[in-house]
Amino acid sequence: MKAPLTNETEFRKPETYNDFHVKGEEIVKDNPVPTVINNITNHTIVRYSLTGKFEIEKVDLEGNPIRNVTFTLTGTNAYGDDVKITKPTDGNGHALFDKIDISDEKGYTLTETVPSGYLITDKTTWDVVVNTDGSVTIDGEPVDTAYYRIVNKPATSVTAAKKWVPSYPNGAKVVFTLFIDGIQSDYSVTLDGKKDTAPTGVGIHGYESNAWEASFTNLPKYKDVEGEKVEIEYTIAETVGYVNYSA
Repeated sequence: MKAPLTNETEFRKPETYNDFHVKGEEIVKDNPVPTVINNITNHTIVRYSLTGKFEIEKVDLEGNPIRNVTFTLTGTNAYGDDVKITKPTDGNGHALFDKIDISDEKGYTLTETVPSGYLITDKTTWDVVVNTDGSVTIDGEPVDTAYYRIVNKPATSVTAAKKWVPSYPNGAKVVFTLFIDGIQSDYSVTLDGKKDTAPTGVGIHGYESNAWEASFTNLPKYKDVEGEKVEIEYTIAETVGYVNYSA
């Protein structure tokens, strides 16, 4: 015969569950009660919610781990609560997101803060859904017990300066253009002696990093040539000069 349930009866919460409450009621944290209890008096009931987990593996092109890359998970869980969890990658390039509540119908957004020295691409966010059975999808693909691998490609930058002799005339402007493997690109900077604010985001950036200095940043460092990694050559040339001055 089973012992009666009393206030002293001990229950343990499953490891993959979180405490939760119906929105608007008081949260009771870590109350030792099971998932469902019926017809018991003098007990405070806390229902446990199934959770999901996934683990990021951050590597470079050679598969080497990249540490201290920040990932942030944001959104709203199925119970209407805001969620924001930030994790850095460890020495193995791993960032574990565990005990993540079931997501609402919109799902969560995982955002990477790209580390210095690596290419900022158009893929720095991922859609994460935690389903009611605890399973997880990232960008619609099921995530199993393996790591979800994200590869960072190395980036580089180039800079060139305009020298005036003896000094620049009032109202002077010149254009510096980026050449990629000796071919003129569509990326140019107009220099007017006024420093620009450094641009951010995806794509190649050209700006006046200091007075009369053109910089091009977020450049892919390598290209693939028949399966081999080959470093790209970048140069800068003055393509539009100022009248009566030679480059």
